[in-house]
Amino acid sequence: MVPVERVLSQAATEQLRSEIAAAGGAEIFAVLSRDPESKLFDQLKVVARGTGVEVPAIMSRAAWGEMTVHNHPNGVLRPSQADMQVASVFGEEGIGSMIVDNDVTHGYVIVEPSLETEPVAIATEQVTHVFTPEGALSRNLDGFEARDGQVEMAAAVAKALNQGELLTVEAGTGTGKSLAYLVPSMLWAQTNRKRVVIATKTIALQEQLLFKDIPLARSLMSDPPHAALIKGRSNYVCLRKLHDVMQHQIQLFNDHEKDDKREITELAEWVSSHGVGDRSDLPFLPSHRAWETIQSDADMCLGAKCPHFQQSPFYVSRRQAAKARILIVNQALLFADLAVRQATGNHKAAAVIPPYDAVVLDEAHSVEDIATDHFAQKVSSFGLRMSLGKLISARGSSGVVVRLHELMMRVGDRDMLEFMVSVVPQLREHQEHMLQAIEALSAEIHMALNPDRHARLEVWINEQILASESLHEARALAQDLMVATNQLLTVARRIRAKVSQIDDERVEKTIEGLKVELDARITRIESAIHAVRDFADRYDPNVIPWVQLKRFRSNRLEFEYKVSPLDVSGALREALLKPYHSVVMTSATLNLNDNFEFISQRLGLMDFEERKTRFLAVPSPFDYASQAVFVVPKLDVGPDQHAFPNRVADHVIELAQMGTGGTLVLFTSYALLHRVSGLVDGALHRLGIPLLVQGQDHRTALIQRLKDHRGVLLGTDSFWEGVDLPGLALSKLVITKLPFPQVNDPIFAARSEALQKQGQRAFSTYALPLAVLKFKQGVGRLIRSRRDRGILMVMDRRLLEKSYGGRFLQQLANYPMSRDWPLHADELPPL
Repeated sequence: MVPVERVLSQAATEQLRSEIAAAGGAEIFAVLSRDPESKLFDQLKVVARGTGVEVPAIMSRAAWGEMTVHNHPNGVLRPSQADMQVASVFGEEGIGSMIVDNDVTHGYVIVEPSLETEPVAIATEQVTHVFTPEGALSRNLDGFEARDGQVEMAAAVAKALNQGELLTVEAGTGTGKSLAYLVPSMLWAQTNRKRVVIATKTIALQEQLLFKDIPLARSLMSDPPHAALIKGRSNYVCLRKLHDVMQHQIQLFNDHEKDDKREITELAEWVSSHGVGDRSDLPFLPSHRAWETIQSDADMCLGAKCPHFQQSPFYVSRRQAAKARILIVNQALLFADLAVRQATGNHKAAAVIPPYDAVVLDEAHSVEDIATDHFAQKVSSFGLRMSLGKLISARGSSGVVVRLHELMMRVGDRDMLEFMVSVVPQLREHQEHMLQAIEALSAEIHMALNPDRHARLEVWINEQILASESLHEARALAQDLMVATNQLLTVARRIRAKVSQIDDERVEKTIEGLKVELDARITRIESAIHAVRDFADRYDPNVIPWVQLKRFRSNRLEFEYKVSPLDVSGALREALLKPYHSVVMTSATLNLNDNFEFISQRLGLMDFEERKTRFLAVPSPFDYASQAVFVVPKLDVGPDQHAFPNRVADHVIELAQMGTGGTLVLFTSYALLHRVSGLVDGALHRLGIPLLVQGQDHRTALIQRLKDHRGVLLGTDSFWEGVDLPGLALSKLVITKLPFPQVNDPIFAARSEALQKQGQRAFSTYALPLAVLKFKQGVGRLIRSRRDRGILMVMDRRLLEKSYGGRFLQQLANYPMSRDWPLHADELPPL
């Protein structure tokens, strides 16, 4: 206990006494704040009043750096379990918690509020020494090799963190960039008691960081900070939902849900026996329906009021993360967090992930794409039907409303049962209208935009389409869908209001979970339908409205409507570059021999005056002249000619027989991939060479099989990056075509047109740089260590025949090139 004058000003103390007296000595909950220059909390606002033993703790009324205070009328200031639970939640938000007696003479501070402090610089020499032959890394890493580029990058990251700079680093393959940013980040975070987020795109890099690089980095320093992997909430079981389903609702599942019932029962047994609730730990992959029933959801969470709060797998993970100074996340989760923070103006308290002070974005070449997706609005016919089905299914046999109805029948609540009997038919009628409207809208959008009946098509709803009458009927049907949805929501809200009045002790435990789920289902439908409201309504030069259309063999028609930002550079500045102390972006492919000009324009770094921006290019330490050979075979056909797939197939078969290493063939389209797959299948089978084709299995499984069995792997977009196959796992790489963006991609088309309107040449300023970046990514799959040897074959003769080919060749300046095929023996690296 401490005297309150150590924490509160005299005026705040007197105000708190007065408020407690006005409440008759009952518990009150208040928030204390102070001016930045003040040591004492001198501003108080009461946000809740309770009874003699409890009071609501309203988290939304407190902000980072403030102190919450409540009184214990009995004078005992020892915190209860509930006090500790609430304080831990507030603490993760940077908010302090304090208990006082009714006389406000003494207090007990459970959690200190976060304080804003000036960062303490770490010594650059301390960082760089780690990487020298005399440093800690040489003593802890077998096969240590000093790398000048790694030292240079580590020093640059330390400087950026010390001085609050924006740093962009292209670190060539083999630089050791992970340790180059981890070591200074960990030292800075521990010295300053700050938190650094490291965001990656691929699971492979996350696993490398968690299981290899971070343990190694921690071994290099005394008192190293803890690191934690942050996953999205939906990766965890909600114990309350699981308990509610198993104890109160499983018997309400009908014959249509028997598979879900079986899987949920198995999940419950696993969680109970193993004490874990992370989906990645499960011994089986549950269906989407079963998992969604018991997964953790923000809009169905009771927070600290939940009886399972302390054991909740999600909150356990977040409490562990709150203790960590280094957070590992994927870029999608980071941008989901940034989008929430941007919308709420919150950069200090927890949002999707705990608060942080600096960001390291690895694999930063993908930032624009990730940001484009997360700053977009979207709605899909499938998603609408799923949300509707969770409220009440098409057959009226399942869903939260049906379970409420069946519960009322089971317990015999006559008033509620009569109400449900009267409103459920209305809900089903509106549900049927909604389903018909969704189906009609899907059919009309397909008729207007997909007359050739493609199985999959993406269409930018550009100014010309908006000005035409082609979507007139679709707009009318979208309005019909809005009307049907609003009618359904009106009835659903009546049910919610009625359910909130139930106080029957017999159903209290069961109804609590159903109440929360009902509220969430209504909210999700409201959110999903929001994008429909403005469907193809007007031209806005700042956004890209587009649809993705799918036609299935059953002739089922689906659509997803998206409104993406035309330019994310401004959003990146506001959401990422401005709010945080330092941002480091790094990748092996950022500089196109243009001093980072292209990537700077795309990511908002160009002419950014709010803070110092620096760029660094660190070359790869590999000796490509002796480790690899680059071949452009003399082909008699170009990439768009009919015979091209045959030429690719011939060369793949020949290349696969050279040496014992694996072969990776990169494509820019599924059509060419499948054509070549059919042409090489028989020959490779006769030669005893395994053929692995994208789509046969998960990406990770295919990569592992290439490691284990070598052979030939055919892949498209996702295999151009994030594939690490050192040694004989991959010694031959084929790039079939230069990876120019698809001209009919809505995002690419809209941005290209915008550049044309600005008087720029879209090909040279946008399409070509994107293609060169991706080409550079693909080439980087081949040589992954100093011991690797390999052949790179590019089969697109435009590389040498077109003037723009020089931009691609610049990326291969260190590779010896040959036009001969087969190669002469003296040209072959040892494979």
